[in-house]
Amino acid sequence: MEIIQLTGNKAEFSNYINDPIVLKEDSKVCLNKASFSIPVMVNRDIYFPKAADGILNYDDTFFYVILNGIEKAITYQNFYDAYDALDLLANPTIAQFYSGVFNTYVDNLAVYETDDGTNYDVPTFSDVVSKACDTLFSYYEFFTQNKTEITNLGSYEQNVNLIIGGNNVKKIKDNRSITEFGIIAQYEPKKMTELTSTAVAWTAGQVNNFTVNGDGIVSIDATPSMAVCPNIFDPNGGYIAATPQIGAGKAALGLVFVTKGHDDPLNITAVYQPTNFDVGIEYHLLGTGERVLQIIDGNQKFVYYDTTTSLEVETVKPNYVPANKIFTWDHNVDKFWFLVRKGRPMNGTTEFTTTIIQGPGTTPQDTNNRVIYVAKTTLNTSQIQIQTLVYSEGAGNGFDNWEFIPVSDDSKAEDDYLLSATTDREGIQG
Repeated sequence: MEIIQLTGNKAEFSNYINDPIVLKEDSKVCLNKASFSIPVMVNRDIYFPKAADGILNYDDTFFYVILNGIEKAITYQNFYDAYDALDLLANPTIAQFYSGVFNTYVDNLAVYETDDGTNYDVPTFSDVVSKACDTLFSYYEFFTQNKTEITNLGSYEQNVNLIIGGNNVKKIKDNRSITEFGIIAQYEPKKMTELTSTAVAWTAGQVNNFTVNGDGIVSIDATPSMAVCPNIFDPNGGYIAATPQIGAGKAALGLVFVTKGHDDPLNITAVYQPTNFDVGIEYHLLGTGERVLQIIDGNQKFVYYDTTTSLEVETVKPNYVPANKIFTWDHNVDKFWFLVRKGRPMNGTTEFTTTIIQGPGTTPQDTNNRVIYVAKTTLNTSQIQIQTLVYSEGAGNGFDNWEFIPVSDDSKAEDDYLLSATTDREGIQG
């Protein structure tokens, strides 16, 4: 918005028009035999197309947005919904919005004050684009970051008498101009975490020496038992969760990060091998009747020389945290969430953060829950799938109330986009 001072050649007096004349851009003004000081406001705006001008229906694509291989088609409905969510003043219907007369400003900002003193901002075009993207992308957050400046109207106020969306607007003030447009997209996996979870559907094909029992699994006897969760959860804020039921001995629940191209099923055998976990928990029922747990954060390899056999022996042990069995939990009450977030690739590696949450709440963000451990796993690829493994060495041990956040289409698209640039598309690093 700009002001053009048009002043006559009479220096001894000034005449003013109380209400400024608002002219279209590139308008021509001619003054004869008068002395005026007139603010001319130049507004650049966008009029949205009529529904009759090529839009067959509101589900047609308006434009596309592509970020890291994730492509989103923004429909006319999506764009209107974004505007409607931001606009608290006009509140047009979708038919009015696309009637061919409704507009939004490209670079001018102003505050609209109603008769009750309420101030309203009108969404700019970049605000609406940002809101539409924020709604459609699964784990990226979008917000507008325009650079603005006060126009040479300064603190100018225009007295008006307008009815906009049922609101009686009395003033338009605080004129600002956008000098540089900016829409920021940042990684926000919390959006995935807050989605409604899906129940895990166990079948007999995923277990060995476990039996499927309702929404969970239970070990048959003291023979080592193993199960592989049939579902993969999203690594961008997704999680897997279950409630442990430990009746004897010990049991373990944990994650294994597998390269995405590895599509072959895991070998499910009657073994007890929590050393396979990248991150996990081992649960114990002590002889005293107390139930305790230990976090497993990767493993440690030990090599020693056996003087009896004169051979070098290699053994792998879980890296327990803490080293001793001192952590407890409320049996039949507490649930455990394994929540994973992907870090930024750096120097050919990617760091994944696994947050372990414990508590009686119904969601990981429930205030009744608490974070008990945060593990960091550095891998040579960011394109992974997370397998969930269960082991037991005791009769009647089980895990129920299973839930997870499924892998999003955005995660699949982003992985395929990154995978094509770094591998041979089969998951084998080149």
